[in-house]
Amino acid sequence: VSTQSTWDNWCHQLPSRAPSLEAMDGEDYLDMKTEAEDGDKDKSIPGFITKLLAMINDPSIKHLISWTEKGDTFKVHNSTLLAREVLPKYYKHNNFTSLVRQLNMYGFHKVVGVEQGGLKAQADQQVWEFIHPYVHRDHPELLIHVRRKVATHHDGATTIVKGKGKSDVNSVISDLHSMREQHSHLTERFLQLERQNQSLVQDVMALKKQNTEQQWKIHQILHFIARLVQTDATLGPAHKRPRLALDNAQRAIVEELPID
Repeated sequence: VSTQSTWDNWCHQLPSRAPSLEAMDGEDYLDMKTEAEDGDKDKSIPGFITKLLAMINDPSIKHLISWTEKGDTFKVHNSTLLAREVLPKYYKHNNFTSLVRQLNMYGFHKVVGVEQGGLKAQADQQVWEFIHPYVHRDHPELLIHVRRKVATHHDGATTIVKGKGKSDVNSVISDLHSMREQHSHLTERFLQLERQNQSLVQDVMALKKQNTEQQWKIHQILHFIARLVQTDATLGPAHKRPRLALDNAQRAIVEELPID
């Protein structure tokens, strides 16, 4: 029995979701609505997953999307062509980014590897590989465990209801409080440094003012001495006052000072 036949037989035994209204750029609205309305939801496969598997199992487009050798992951070999030529046939959009977002909402994770081309790969050359614990080529019976992450609104807050969602939210809130405390500490430290800087500026200004005043006093003293020396030179011998005790070098400096 071929892999395609196994999938077809299994999928026909399970109730599938109705076609999507494609609100919010995909099947998000319908899957969230039918998740609550489906009375037999534990035995149903989401419509998004059914269409995704139809693409992966289609041998005519295996050059664009296909299972890996082990069957535990699938690869998108050319996202540009897949979005343009295939997605509109299954979903009412041709946006590969929207497909990736929906995969994340259903619990798929991107497999990162060196062979995917790294940062230098072009968009149409990059190979995307995705994995899900309940999506396996050889175990279609696990599909009933695939569920979309449901967002519920309570008291104006959005809570993610899935597995460890509550603990994850608590962890985020704790990290947020820690970041706020660090921000408050850094702000206080910045204000403290700013106050210290202002104090230093004031001290520099005071020293500058003091230095200016001292320079003015020195200038006045030298000016006074210069007047005394030059006045003695103009008086006769009978009117000369006792000469200042200056050596030749000091007297030369004083005589060069202007009187005015």
